[in-house]
Amino acid sequence: MSKPHPELESINATVRRRELRTSRSGLVVTVVTLLVLLLGYLGLEAGTRAVDHKPWLIKPDAAWAWFVGLPDTAQVRIGVIVGGVLLLLLGLALLYAALAPGRRPVRELPARRVIALVDHDVLAQALVRGAQLAAGVGAEQVRVGVDGRGVHVSIRPTSGVPVDAEAVRAAVAADLERNGLDPATPVAVQLAATGVVGQ
Repeated sequence: MSKPHPELESINATVRRRELRTSRSGLVVTVVTLLVLLLGYLGLEAGTRAVDHKPWLIKPDAAWAWFVGLPDTAQVRIGVIVGGVLLLLLGLALLYAALAPGRRPVRELPARRVIALVDHDVLAQALVRGAQLAAGVGAEQVRVGVDGRGVHVSIRPTSGVPVDAEAVRAAVAADLERNGLDPATPVAVQLAATGVVGQ
């Protein structure tokens, strides 16, 4: 099999990175907007203080004195600790969002020369038929979900008719392999405790 041209490989790598990972622009715009609003308000209060005008909400020096005096106020000590923990968690969440690669709900299919992607919802619908046949139930009794951790199959069996969960799992794994996806993808099969009345 001939090797793809280096320029084509570079283009494919760029497309793959762009299509498989989510953009952080929404989060960045939100955080920057909040910071701009906060700094704008602080600038407004500082300006009104400079011209000896009444503050819009609170005097900057009074707010700073209140903030500095918080650790010495026994009644609000627990609130300060809780607020500090929440701010720490928020900071860690933003740091994780900035550094961790986001993933779109799509999977890449093996293909020559091009990038072939399939949406998780589309893939889930393609796996319903195999799970339904293996379970011997109607299509409305099967739900399939696909995410980054694997495939989740939920089945409501027909009352009095047993369902072999391992056979369903094997059928879904075979469908994954047939579609060019990794057959070792984790497949979890969950049988509902209550069945439906057969027609």
